[in-house]
This record gives sequence, C-alpha cells and structure tokens, in this order.
Amino acid sequence: MFTRCTFQWNQAQGTSEEDYGGGAVRVAGGEGNAEVSGAADGTLFANCRFIGNQAVDLAGALDIDCLAETASCTVRVVNCTFTQNHATGDAQHAGSIGGIRHELGTLVLKNTILWGNTDTDGDTTTQQARFRDDGDGSITRAYDCVEGLDDGVINSVDSPAVSPRYGRSVGD
Repeated sequence: MFTRCTFQWNQAQGTSEEDYGGGAVRVAGGEGNAEVSGAADGTLFANCRFIGNQAVDLAGALDIDCLAETASCTVRVVNCTFTQNHATGDAQHAGSIGGIRHELGTLVLKNTILWGNTDTDGDTTTQQARFRDDGDGSITRAYDCVEGLDDGVINSVDSPAVSPRYGRSVGD
C-alpha cells in the first residue's frame, strides 16, 4: 500500500522490459515475478502524486503488468495525480505511454487525474494512459479526469487547472 506518496523525477533506463518500464513504479506479478515486494495483487496507490518521471519505454510513471495471462492481480489507483511524466520510446521499444500502462490483471482507477503526460508515439489520450480491457485485462473507472478522453464513463475532459470541478483556477 502506497499512501500520500510523491514519486518525482525518477527514471527507468534499461535494456529489458523489466528494466525500462515504469519510470516511477512497475507493478508486476504472476509466475513468481513481482517488482513491487511480494505479489502485485492488492497493490493500492492512494492520494499519491506522480510528477516528472521518465522511462525508455512502456510507462513514464506507472507500469502495471501481471506478466502471465493466468495471473490474477488487482491494482487500485485512488485520488492520485499523474502529470509531466514522459516515455521516450524508440525503434526497438515502440508503444510508450507517458502516464499509466495497464497490460494484464485488473485496474481500478477512481478519482484520479492524468494530465500533461507525454510520449513520442501517441495522441493526447494515449499519452496519458493505455488500458487493456479484454479477456486478459479489465478496468473499472469512475470520476477520473483523463486529458483527451471522453468515453461515457463518469469522467471529465476539463483541465483540472481551470475547471471549477476541482475547486480553483490557475492563479487562485
């Protein structure tokens, strides 16, 4: 469990997937593998900030991958902010995401802001997050604010810096 943490200015630079994913944190599990101590199942990030982290690939801030399609893990991200994270990507490591990459397992994303993250591959929405929602991965989202995403889920596409939904505007 990570509560009231700030993950800032971290870098993941390596030559293998285990080394270069998740500039701040890589949550992985299944088949005996886990980068977060113990099993990934039940990992919680609450009231955390991910700011200015970088990775060669996968995710500039948070990389979630249960590693095995048979693995069962749930990661919850609640009341967190992801901003100014970056994934560089290159010809060998295509598919980078600036904010959160969710590959396998279950992701619960609630009341979380993903805004101003960048990568070298995508449009505004995919720079914030890539969610896998199929037989191998699922996501539950509510009350989040993801830059560029307006998909019918209770969600805001307003900038958190200028929207009255977030209590103040820039300069207040």
